[in-house]
Amino acid sequence: MQTSPDTSSADAFDGIRAVSPALERYTTDVLLGNVCKRPQLSARDRSIVTLAVLIARNQSAELPFYLDLALDSGLEPGEISELITHLAFYSGWANARAAVKATKPVFERRAITPAQLAPASVDLLPLDPAAVAQLETAEQYFGAVAPGLVHFSTDVLFGNLWLRRGLSTRDRSLATVSTVDAKYNFAIDEGNAEEWASCFTADGAFNAAIEGEQPRGTEQLKAFVPTGTTTFGTMYHFTTNEIISADGENARQKCYLQFFSKKDGAINGYICVYDDWLKRENGAWKYNRRDVISKDQFSHLAA
Repeated sequence: MQTSPDTSSADAFDGIRAVSPALERYTTDVLLGNVCKRPQLSARDRSIVTLAVLIARNQSAELPFYLDLALDSGLEPGEISELITHLAFYSGWANARAAVKATKPVFERRAITPAQLAPASVDLLPLDPAAVAQLETAEQYFGAVAPGLVHFSTDVLFGNLWLRRGLSTRDRSLATVSTVDAKYNFAIDEGNAEEWASCFTADGAFNAAIEGEQPRGTEQLKAFVPTGTTTFGTMYHFTTNEIISADGENARQKCYLQFFSKKDGAINGYICVYDDWLKRENGAWKYNRRDVISKDQFSHLAA
């Protein structure tokens, strides 16, 4: 395990404290002192989730601190390298390039060398029979419309990237599912109905906290987004404490939703739990069903 030769983490806290002492206290006491130490997810797995979400959101300014935390939590330099490559396919090349730029100084500071990273070409893992069946389904449904998509899904995504040995299939699933949460949160907050509905499978269901609102299928899901905006106004979604288990082409996730809305001069806060069933569709994890379980509400936090 590499250790940091300087006090960059302490410097980061000093920078926060100089501007917002309360934010520094919440960061150290609540985020790092409580959330990150909950036993349901190991520190290493939490680091995979955190790095995946930061890369998916292109929040590269935060990466150095969490890269140090990840390396100190047992994530290997080669696994971080492989994670960035993996997420290029799920969050975009520009996001991955930004992550490379933020990671390079951290690797240099810790004297991490290219010999510790996975090479560009490696011996691949054997292809899972379930993946072969899914690729045949992709050919059936998309071959006539988007043969390029089928080709890259078959030869590159499932036939190469997912079979690289630098990151386990489980860890790749953990990172990929986490990017769905980030995409979902931004899409609903920005009122992007098309993007939000694309986070679900074609027959996906969303059992909302709004009474009577249980959209199912792409068109109903797209129609729900304006309903959410009308009901809550401006929205900000944050998901934490993800517990994820993947089994082949299916996964289960449970996590907290911290949700704030601003409407008619009032800011309301909500704490909910997401209970999720996910399926992998054309190489991407998507919600097949998401249940929202309300836990608590804080009204009129500010005027």
